[in-house]
Amino acid sequence: MKKVVGFFTDAIAIIGAVVFKFPSKTFDTIVGSNKDEYLELAGNRAIVTESVTKHSGKVRYSGSDWRARLTADATCERIDCGCTVIIESVSGNVLSVKPHRDISTEKP
Repeated sequence: MKKVVGFFTDAIAIIGAVVFKFPSKTFDTIVGSNKDEYLELAGNRAIVTESVTKHSGKVRYSGSDWRARLTADATCERIDCGCTVIIESVSGNVLSVKPHRDISTEKP
């Protein structure tokens, strides 16, 4: 009798682990378990590939093109192609960026 009870206890434990563990992994994949990776983007440099304004633009980071926008507190209106920017944050698939240097005060 003890063997039967032990078997059922083990079976219930295994079924519980499968039922409760795998759906959470699937949910993490759907919701986006890469949030920590996106947070790690902040502070890194990217290169502007399409002029960036407060409304639109594109940058290249780590070999991939990303949609980008200037941060609300950016000191310029636009950053041209080829310039380096600093990634401030990520919202969905859009990077909020600011100039690598304060280009509003640079001398021509």
